[in-house]
Amino acid sequence: MLEILKNEKGNLAIAMLIVIIATISGFALAAVANNDAVIADIQLSSVQETHFLRSEIGRGYTAIGHNASSTGTLILPVRKIEVSSRAGKTTYAMKTKIAQTFEQGSDVSQASRRTISSKIKAFKKPASSISYNSTDKKVPIEKYGEKIIQKDTFAGFMYLTDSDISVNGDEVFFIGADEIWGRVHSNTEIWLKDVGGWPTFHDFVTTHETVESWPGDYPEDQVFLGGLEEEVGEIYFNPNADLIQQNGMRPFDNNKEIVLVELLATGFSSWYCDIIETGEIDTLIIYDSYPPYGPVGDSIGVNYVPIIDSVWARGPSGNVSEQSVYVESELWIKGEVSGKQTWGCAEDIYIIDDIWYSNTVKGENPDGAEGDPENTTDFLGIVSEGQIIIQYGYMDPADSLRKKPNCNDIYIYGALCALGDGGGEGWEDGIFTFQYQYPHPSTPAVWTGGEFYDKVDLHRFKFPTSAFEPWPNCSSTNPQDCPDYPFYNPIWPELNPTAFRGFIYLYGAVSQRRRGFVRRSGQDPLDTGYWDLDNYVFGGVCPYGLTGYDKRYHYDHRFMHTPPPDFPEVHVKGGTTPFQGLALRFKTPPSMY
Repeated sequence: MLEILKNEKGNLAIAMLIVIIATISGFALAAVANNDAVIADIQLSSVQETHFLRSEIGRGYTAIGHNASSTGTLILPVRKIEVSSRAGKTTYAMKTKIAQTFEQGSDVSQASRRTISSKIKAFKKPASSISYNSTDKKVPIEKYGEKIIQKDTFAGFMYLTDSDISVNGDEVFFIGADEIWGRVHSNTEIWLKDVGGWPTFHDFVTTHETVESWPGDYPEDQVFLGGLEEEVGEIYFNPNADLIQQNGMRPFDNNKEIVLVELLATGFSSWYCDIIETGEIDTLIIYDSYPPYGPVGDSIGVNYVPIIDSVWARGPSGNVSEQSVYVESELWIKGEVSGKQTWGCAEDIYIIDDIWYSNTVKGENPDGAEGDPENTTDFLGIVSEGQIIIQYGYMDPADSLRKKPNCNDIYIYGALCALGDGGGEGWEDGIFTFQYQYPHPSTPAVWTGGEFYDKVDLHRFKFPTSAFEPWPNCSSTNPQDCPDYPFYNPIWPELNPTAFRGFIYLYGAVSQRRRGFVRRSGQDPLDTGYWDLDNYVFGGVCPYGLTGYDKRYHYDHRFMHTPPPDFPEVHVKGGTTPFQGLALRFKTPPSMY
C-alpha cells in the first residue's frame, strides 16, 4: 500500500476510487432520503384519508337526517379536496353511499337501520384534472369504512317531555331527591329547585328553551354531570303511534270497551269487557239520617242512578315475537315479558300489576349495571295514544275479587310513552301518572239491627252533586264527615283507601307529552271545591296528605342500541331525523364501489 501511495499514478487511482465511492454513497443516500420522503408522503395521505373518512361519515349523517324515509341506496355527490404540502398537491376524492342494513339476526327493525359507507382515494394531481375513477398518479393507499346507524327513538331518553308544565298549569320541579341516569330532553323550560339539595343528572341534558332554578342560580357543574345544552331543536310529539299502527298485530275485537292482557313467559292471555247500560234505574231514597251513623231518618230526596254492568269474557291468546301489537280499546296490562315486544293502544293504558322480564330478577337492572347480569333477550315498549296510568284497583274477572296490588311497591320494566294530545287541556294530554289521586273514605255495606244496608253514602247525599247541593268536604278520615264521591274510587266503597302506596321501581324510560304526577301533596287548586269529576274537581282537601308513589327510576341503557319494536322515532322540527351511531368499522376497500 505504501508503494502505491508513493507512486504518483497510485495516488490518482485512490483519489478516483474515493470519488466513485462518494458518488455512489451520495446516490444511495439520496435514494434513501427520497424513499423516506415517499413513505412519509404516503403516511401523510393515509392519515388525511382517515380524517376525511370520518368527515364523510358525518356528511352521511346529515344527508340521511334529511332523507330518513328513503328506502333505496342514496349515493352522495363525489367530494374532492385539494391539499398542498412540501411534497406538492394531493387531491382526495371521496365517495359515500347510504343503504338499508340487512343483518342476520338483527335485533332492530331493518327499516330503522342504515349503513353509511365511504371510500377515499388520493391523487398527485390537481382536483380539476381527475375523476373519482382516475388511475393516473394515484397514491397506492385507499381507505374504506362503514358505520351502522339507526334512527333515534323516544326510548333513547330516560325523560322526554313536550311540556314540563303540570296538568294544573304550574311548573314541575326536579329536586334534590331526583338523581337521573340517561338522557333528558324537554321542549319547554326545565325547572330545578334546591329542596334537599339540587338534583343530579348523570347523562346529557337538552332543552328547546332554558333551565330555570329557584331559589337563585344553580351550580351547573354539580347538577349536569353529563353536560347541558339549551335552545336545541324541538322534538316533534306525534300523537299517533304510526309505526305500531302500520306494522303491529291486531288480534283483538276493536268493539270492546276494555282489553285486559296478561303477559306470560309463553305469550299472552286476555279478557274482554263490555260496559253495558242496562236501561234500568236504581232508585235510592235520601234520608237525613242513615245507618250506621244513626237510624233511618226522614226522606229528603231521591237519587236515580243508572245501572251499568261490566260483562267480562275470555279474549284471544297468542304469542308476540319481535313485533308490536295495536289495541284499539282501553288496555289493562300486567305480567311477565319474554322476548322483544311493544304494546300500543289508541286509548289509555292501565298498568294493573307488576310488569317484569323473564330473564331479569325483580329489582335488578336488565342492562347489566351495578354488576347485575345483562338481559339480552327481553325488551318491552308500552305506547299509548292517550295516557299511561298506574291503576289503583280492579275486579279481577278470573275470580271476581276486588284487588289492588299496586297499593305498595310496583315494578315496571320497559319503555313507556304517552302521546295523547289534549288540545291544550292539560288533563287530557299524554301523561304517566297514577289513578285515584284524591282518596277519601266511603262507607261499605253493613249489617245492623239484623238489617242489611248498602250504598250507604248514596242514601245520605244527592247524586250527582252540584254547586247547590255539594257533598261535604273537609280533612277528616271519617266517611261520616267527608265521604268519597261514588264510583271515583274504582273499587268504591272503601272505608280506608290507600293514599301513599310505596315506590315505583321503573327499569326503562319515560316519554310523555306533559309531565304527569306520580305523587301528590293532598293540597292543590283542584281539591278545594265541590266534586265535579268531569271537570277535574275533586272535593275537599285530601284527608290523608301525601298520595301516590316515590320514584326509583333506572334507565335501561340497552334502549340506546336496541329500542322496542316500532317504538316512536325522534323527529326534530325542521325536517331532520336524528340517528344513533352503533359502530365505525375500517375495512379492506372493495374493488368495485
